[in-house]
Amino acid sequence: MVPKMPPFVKEIEVRGAKYVVREPMNPEEHRDLMEVEKAIWGGECYAETVPYHVSIALQEIGGLVLGIYEKSTNKLIGVLVTFPAIIEGKLALYSHMHGYIEGYRGKGIGLEVKKIQRDYAKSLGVDLIVWTYDPLLALNAWFNIVKLGAIFRRYSPNHYGRMNVFYNVGIETDRVWAEWYIDSERVTKRLSGWKPKSVEYFIKRGAKVVLEASPRTDGLLEPRKVDLGSRSPLVLMEIPNNFTDILSRDKELANKWRRESRRVFTHYLARGYVGFEVVKSNGRFYYVLWRNVLDKILDGEYP
Repeated sequence: MVPKMPPFVKEIEVRGAKYVVREPMNPEEHRDLMEVEKAIWGGECYAETVPYHVSIALQEIGGLVLGIYEKSTNKLIGVLVTFPAIIEGKLALYSHMHGYIEGYRGKGIGLEVKKIQRDYAKSLGVDLIVWTYDPLLALNAWFNIVKLGAIFRRYSPNHYGRMNVFYNVGIETDRVWAEWYIDSERVTKRLSGWKPKSVEYFIKRGAKVVLEASPRTDGLLEPRKVDLGSRSPLVLMEIPNNFTDILSRDKELANKWRRESRRVFTHYLARGYVGFEVVKSNGRFYYVLWRNVLDKILDGEYP
């Protein structure tokens, strides 16, 4: 008989506000997670949610299913769904879903919840958590690469096919695979409050810009320069500072961003580059791809 584990409950405090991070206690609370997922990702139906019967099963067999509740009101404001995974023959975790309803984003809650996920992985003897994200979402890129210290080496074109998620309606759902090596020196430094270098820092070290944009008359950024011929070990590629705004205002431009960035990502990742850093310059965002051995990057080596 599979033993039933005691429910996971933890309280966190972020910027003076308290939240309870816990597993659902009954089937109705699992259904509540579906409601909040629908609210977070903007779908008109439940197609983009994790069905309640799946999250119940997942919770019973060693996955991590968490609701994030505002302590003062007991309001459900976020969700984290994590699957067990086998990566290259080793036990890992797959972070399938993590988000917050409007009004609770950008407050630092997500970072604290990812730390809880990391502690859970360590309790299982797991040292790798993976997930996918849209590489054109600049704030997600900043959170995943800069704040958490994840890296990426794999690009998946149109990973989910057609979706109703608000930031993917009318565009192909390309993703990169984030790899979070939770015991590495790199991650330890990032979680301690790492401050990334500047664009100029990398330019001085020979980095070449291989995707660059310029503003149109309506203020939207358009990719104009693509270079697939660089042999520099460091390359910079620009991404939109607000891709969802572009998508809502000009789908043709959004699809151009998808096509041009896909060309650059697939070209350089196939040649051994690693998605290593995100930097900003005058409100514009750039990935730094570095052709280096992964072990050295995880050990904290920096250009």
